[in-house]
This record gives sequence, C-alpha cells and structure tokens, in this order.
Amino acid sequence: MSLVEVLFFIISLCIYGLNNEEFLAPNPHALEILGWQDSKKIKNGFEIHRWIMPIFLHGHLEHLAGNLVGQLFMGSGIEWGIGFGWMSFLYMLSGIGGNILSSVLNPAAFGVGASTSVFGLVGFYVSYLFTNWRHMQRWNYGQIIFLVVYCSVLILINLNVGPKRDEKVDNWGHLGGLITGIFCGFAIEEAKDAIDKHKGKTPQRFTEEEYKNRPDCCKNFFCNFLCWWFLAAWFIVLISLFYGAVDVDVEQGDIDDPDN
Repeated sequence: MSLVEVLFFIISLCIYGLNNEEFLAPNPHALEILGWQDSKKIKNGFEIHRWIMPIFLHGHLEHLAGNLVGQLFMGSGIEWGIGFGWMSFLYMLSGIGGNILSSVLNPAAFGVGASTSVFGLVGFYVSYLFTNWRHMQRWNYGQIIFLVVYCSVLILINLNVGPKRDEKVDNWGHLGGLITGIFCGFAIEEAKDAIDKHKGKTPQRFTEEEYKNRPDCCKNFFCNFLCWWFLAAWFIVLISLFYGAVDVDVEQGDIDDPDN
C-alpha cells in the first residue's frame, strides 16, 4: 500500500506540476482528476471510486510522510499477526468507511489522504484489546498496558478540537476510519476463529477449556459471525444516509484547499 501511495504521489506531481503553497504539493486539479473525495460527484454522478482513491492521494510531501510513518509503524506489526490479505482488507475498508462518514457529515469538503485508513489500524488495536484480553493476560500483561496507553495517546493527540484546531484536518474521516477499524478487527478475529475451527484447532486466543465452556448462545452460526453483520450494517447505514438524506448541493470548499 505504501508503494502505491508513493507512486500516486509522483503521478499527481507530474500532471500539473507543483503547487507552491506547501513543499512538494501537487496541483489540486491533478488530485481532482485522480479521484479525490467530492460528495457532489459521488452522489449525482455515482463516481464511487472517489471513496476509494483518496486513500492513495496526498496534499503534500509532509502529509504523505506522516501517513507512511503511521501505517508502517502500526501496519507492519498488524500484518505480521493477521497476514497480508486481512491487513489489506482492514486498511482499504477502514479508509472507505472513513471517507463515507466524511461525505455524510461534511459533504461540502474535498478530501485526500490515507489517514482514514491509518485510524483504522488504531481501531484494530482497540478491538484487539477486547478480543485478546485474556490471551494477553496469560502471556504478556505488559502488552495490555502498552496498547491501552498507545491507543489513548494516539486518539487524544489527533482529536483536533478547540480554538487552534486545523481546519484542513478531516475529523469525521478520522472518526469513521477508527470506527470501521474496530468493526473490522472484531470481524477478522471471528474469521480467524472460524478458520481454526475448520482445521480442527482451538482458536489461538482461547485455551481449550475456555473455548469448550463458551455460552451456548455463542456457538450458533449467527453469533459466530455477529461482527460481520455489524460491519455490513455500518456500511448499509452510511450509504443509505448519504444517498437518502445528505444534501450535496451546497457550497463546496475551495478546490485549492482539500481536507487531509
């Protein structure tokens, strides 16, 4: 994903040249061509790719570098734990979920940046605390303390509220990525449990006794994939709200000043 983002950044710099407002910033019209988030075009023109492409687009070099550091620092560990396929699923879906919530609650803004996906990685860590709490208690209690402090600090320093908040930062996109990442984290754990069960093994996060003594209500098909239903419902609600209730025919932001 990081290489793809770097590639798209280079392409965006080559289309219309540089914008002098930031160091190594592509021209906003290039970002528009490549598919930045534009709620009016998504709703009126069904340009759904504008919920996907912003993940790979960035407003300037510092914006790209910040997101790359975040995703490599957190993503490398997550990918080692769940594999490239699930990591890609988490990263992409979190970014899309964040962009959709941004379109619902801030339809006037143009948006670019992988920060929605990066917040999805934070959301995964939050879900991991719940799904693997007992497992970490047995093997490494220090990991619980680290993850609680780490997730709390990341969320607090990125709240971007108050009189000195940065107007360019897309808070709703970050929140949407975080929530989607939490749902994805729970769903991925359910899928991993099902795969282990299919192989005749006890899921890694349980002891054999814990897994056998689960409540009966947790052993049926619906409950085993409950978080997948919640994840699907989250996207259904967001998309329904966007196409059914959001007014996109409002004055949009400055095309030369996209949200990050």
